[in-house]
Amino acid sequence: MKNYNINDFQVYIRQTESLPDVVQIDNMIFTMEEYDMKGKFVYYGNRKYRKQIKVETEDRYNKGMKDAVVTIYDSLSQPNDICYVE
Repeated sequence: MKNYNINDFQVYIRQTESLPDVVQIDNMIFTMEEYDMKGKFVYYGNRKYRKQIKVETEDRYNKGMKDAVVTIYDSLSQPNDICYVE
């Protein structure tokens, strides 16, 4: 699995307009947790390091992901129904 930094992952999303189920960023493996049906956000989580990534777009379904903004932050909680890789 390729190890991205947060900026490279943002560029990857904008160029490929795809979202992997699992991604490695700064040597932490993140698993997709949640997405909304309006196409505005996708969350990834890492249970081991208690981190979360948010990918925001205006409308990924109708306008694509060329405007994707990726942020990483400390996670306050994580769903119990997700099978995290890490």
